[in-house]
Amino acid sequence: MNLRLGKFTIAETALLAANLLPLAGVAFWGWDGGQLFFLFWLENVIIGFINVLRMTVYCIAERAYAGVILIAFFIVHYGMFTAVHGVFTMMFVSGRVGKGGEMPAPDVGPSPEEVLLQTISDPGIMIAAAALFASHFVSFIINFLIRGEIKTVSVQQLMFAPYGRVVALHISLLIGFFILLATGAALGGLVLLIIFKVFIDLAAHRGERSRLGKTPADKIE
Repeated sequence: MNLRLGKFTIAETALLAANLLPLAGVAFWGWDGGQLFFLFWLENVIIGFINVLRMTVYCIAERAYAGVILIAFFIVHYGMFTAVHGVFTMMFVSGRVGKGGEMPAPDVGPSPEEVLLQTISDPGIMIAAAALFASHFVSFIINFLIRGEIKTVSVQQLMFAPYGRVVALHISLLIGFFILLATGAALGGLVLLIIFKVFIDLAAHRGERSRLGKTPADKIE
């Protein structure tokens, strides 16, 4: 089934729309680099949640109940990976690198906990996070269920599936970090970071579709 809206598939269109929404945050809501990085960290959490959903649905549909062990392993391993990333993200957000490119002294400015609460309470952040969740959920429905990726994967393959996309995301954020430092987190630098991340995420999405669309050896009868 070829579900497309012009040049892009429906899932890709949802991905592009969700990734471009932060432009409104930068242009109209006064977002800085720290808020963008926090939003992108939230996307890591969303990717992990959707993958647990995929693994769970697969195990139920294929009656591969032993796969619950792999689900538990993925939750622990990916959870630790995301937690470590979250610590560095909070250090970045608390330092507010996005507001000038310089980290303040440790005793200057709000605590990480205060910054976290302030960021989470930002309605714009929650709207953007909801849009990212919707885009990944749309991909789950269309690609995994309707287009039949569930029939071409194994639970072992699903366990490792998110890491390629997350690594690509991290590379884009690392490059984006240097973009912000080089531009002093000016509006142009923030816009460039968002556009760069859009291209990386679209390429990673298409790469994941290619990998999961190929039947692994243990699924071939």
